[in-house]
Amino acid sequence: MLWIVGGAAVAACFVAFNTVRIALYVPQLRTCLRDMHGCPTIKLFTWCSWIIANASTGLYMWMFQGDAWGLALNLANAAMSAATVAVALVKRRHHRRAHGSGRAAVSGLRTRRG
Repeated sequence: MLWIVGGAAVAACFVAFNTVRIALYVPQLRTCLRDMHGCPTIKLFTWCSWIIANASTGLYMWMFQGDAWGLALNLANAAMSAATVAVALVKRRHHRRAHGSGRAAVSGLRTRRG
């Protein structure tokens, strides 16, 4: 009996907190959309790893446990991570076009050693 109650509590926490987590991407997306510097603090490798982690977890839950809710919640988290990556990439491209690549400006600051 305790196992069933504990399992139900874990399932309820998973659904509740993953639903809230999806909403918590909105402030990050809003910040990215307002950013005028190309979203330099967004680490694309990290966000892309979250896309893969969430998508693979959801697929695992569906394929091996038959958990459609787990699939839906994890794919929603993966989609919000993908949206963050997409916004950051667009912002970076626009920033580079408006201000140059940044590499040329940095290389202009280098001095010759000699």
